[in-house]
Amino acid sequence: MTSAAFYLADAILAIRLIELAADLLQLRALGRPQGDDPVFDASEYDRMRRYTGDGLRFGIVTALVSTGVFFAFWFGGGFVWLEGWAAGFGWGPILSGLAYFSLLWLGKTLLGLPFDLYDTFVIEERHGFNRTTAGVFWADFAKSLCMTAILGLPLAAMVLALFLHAGSLAWVWGWIVSGTFFLLLTYVSPMWILPLFYKFEPLPEGALRTAILGYADANRFPLTDVSVIDGSRRSSKSNAFFTGIGRRKRVALYDTLVAAHPVPELVAVLAHEIGHYRRGHIPRRLVTGLLGLGGYLWLASLALAWPGLPGILGTAPGNVATGLVAFGFLLAPLNFFLGILSAWRSRRDEFEADRFAAETTGDGRSLAAALKKLCKSNLSPLHPHPLHVWLHHSHPPVLQRIAALDVRAAPGGSYCQFKYPDGRQTFPDS
Repeated sequence: MTSAAFYLADAILAIRLIELAADLLQLRALGRPQGDDPVFDASEYDRMRRYTGDGLRFGIVTALVSTGVFFAFWFGGGFVWLEGWAAGFGWGPILSGLAYFSLLWLGKTLLGLPFDLYDTFVIEERHGFNRTTAGVFWADFAKSLCMTAILGLPLAAMVLALFLHAGSLAWVWGWIVSGTFFLLLTYVSPMWILPLFYKFEPLPEGALRTAILGYADANRFPLTDVSVIDGSRRSSKSNAFFTGIGRRKRVALYDTLVAAHPVPELVAVLAHEIGHYRRGHIPRRLVTGLLGLGGYLWLASLALAWPGLPGILGTAPGNVATGLVAFGFLLAPLNFFLGILSAWRSRRDEFEADRFAAETTGDGRSLAAALKKLCKSNLSPLHPHPLHVWLHHSHPPVLQRIAALDVRAAPGGSYCQFKYPDGRQTFPDS
């Protein structure tokens, strides 16, 4: 091991300590007295505190164990052993690299499996959320393994081949290949991949379907596929999402969401999701992801030419597969800060989508009511610690979102004077 490895280990450990501090501060924030609460009554607030606290404490244990195993494997020579094992088959650099990636990924997956089981069948079960049977859990697990292998191994083989044989332009060709794969996967996912895990049923004719299609038509949003998915097979929590690009966009409402909300609230939730498209968030995230992929491959090409890269894992020089893994660890500090930036941008996007929904429906009160119900049904914390929000939260705290809507009573109904927390009053030009 070189000094670079120890500096990197220090950086990774510092990140873990920052995340641990955020979790501990979040636990402390749960002890705040309820006061005059607009969402939970006293018993519900106590249930939220217990659920969130259990999740945080379990997350801390999970992080400590996984970090300990990672450092033990790293400094105990695990990567060196794994490199030798993969090379021992004599399959050549590409197949040996795939074997190296596969065993590393499988080990990580199996290490996390007991924690996933405990989270699903103990914590979620204890607090009344879990509806996943053992059969559904293991079927999902098997499907995930198969899909990762079917999709990931050919892509990894192409990237390895390019870095081995395409010279200085390997990262460009790798970007073209992996970017095309990413776009194709985004396009076909609603048709072929999601139905492997969820059962999609067309939203039946009725007031809800009429209201949703009417809203989409009034706002010039081409929506032809509205589905209800069987989210209740796995959890009692509620959600809604869009997937796909181009004509393959699909809006899916969890059956638990449909059962818990009246039509105006469901339209408001849908309008929020459409707001992400109409305000340019989805295309921007797609472009950002593609540019990030290109940047990653460019930096990888530079790192693979650095003589000190193999010393990070103690592996042999010239092995592209182990070099890419070492490069991934080398990027950990950068990914940490990029994650913070991404979460900040995502929280701004949520405010903008909320405003779009309130203004296009003309009914901020329904959106505020939907947010309260979603917070209550999912037991989301009302007063998360700012550091925890800063590090991890892709959505603003629900009370900030409700306050930003600023729904006020008016003759014959209500109106919404949206107020961004930072004082902005207009949409950006995106």
